[in-house]
Amino acid sequence: MDGSEEDDNLKIFVKMFSKDTIITGIGFAADSYDLFVIGLVIVLLKDIYNPTTLQISLIAGASLASAIIGQLMKAREMLRE
Repeated sequence: MDGSEEDDNLKIFVKMFSKDTIITGIGFAADSYDLFVIGLVIVLLKDIYNPTTLQISLIAGASLASAIIGQLMKAREMLRE
């Protein structure tokens, strides 16, 4: 392998690594924001709608489940590339 092929391979690697790092960072920021805000939303929902304990648990559980599903979907997509 000559120098130009190594340079090309390095450029491809850096491009793919940069793309995946940015996408992962955005996903982490979105998940952390969602999981932080859900606590505030539940407090507001309690005051406005008076939900039952089951309804509050379902809202919080759906938030956690969606974060896990999103991470699994992204991992599957990254492995496919």
